[in-house]
Amino acid sequence: SQMVPVTLDVLATVAYRFPLDSDPGASWTRTGGWAFAQPIGGGGSSPLGYPDPVSGATGPSVFTDSPTGNYAGNINDDSLLTTQKIDLSGLINTRLHFKRWLNTDRPPFASASIAISTDPANPRQNIVWVETAAIHDSGWVDQYVDISALADHHPAIYVTWIARNLNGADPQSGWNIDDIEILGQPIQGLKFDPVATLNEAGPATVQATLRLTPPTTT
Repeated sequence: SQMVPVTLDVLATVAYRFPLDSDPGASWTRTGGWAFAQPIGGGGSSPLGYPDPVSGATGPSVFTDSPTGNYAGNINDDSLLTTQKIDLSGLINTRLHFKRWLNTDRPPFASASIAISTDPANPRQNIVWVETAAIHDSGWVDQYVDISALADHHPAIYVTWIARNLNGADPQSGWNIDDIEILGQPIQGLKFDPVATLNEAGPATVQATLRLTPPTTT
C-alpha cells in the first residue's frame, strides 16, 4: 500500500454581495444620521482622527452615519444601519466582510459595534464586534467578522452597524461602509472522491488536510 498526502482547499464563496453602487432601498433600515451618500472628506482634525473619504472604496457612494463630516456628540442614543433579510441556509463558517473607514472616540464616550439579529424588531440582539479603543482609519480597511455561531444554516439574519455617541464624546468622522459581502462554505459542496484514481496504483491510505481559505479571522 502507499500513503498519499492530499490537501483539499475549501474556498469561501460569496453568498451575498452588496457593492453599494446604488442605494439598496427601503429594505435597508436607517435611524439617526445614517444615509447612503457620497462622502465629502469632511470632519476629523488632529488628535480627533481623520476626515471622511471623498468616495467609496469602489464607486462614489457609501453608507455613512455622518454624511456632512463629524457625527454629533452627546446624542446618548444609537444610530442604526440594518440590512435586508439574508438567507444563509446550507452555509457554514459564515463571515461578514466589508470595507471600513471609521473614526470614533473611545469607550465609554462612544462605541462602534456590529450586531447580528434573527428578529428585525430587535436589531441589537447579538453584538458580534465592538471597538475596545478609539479607532482612527486614514484609509479603507478590510474588516472580517465571524458570524458563524449565529448565522450558519439560518434562513433569516440581519446585520446592523451601530454608532453610539454619549455625553463627553469628541465629534469625529464616524462610519463609512462599502463593498459588503457575506462569505460561507456550502455544506453540500464538500466532496472528495479520489478512489478511482488511486486504485490504478493499488490500495492506498489517503491522509487529507482540509484547509479553509481565507482563514476564519476577524
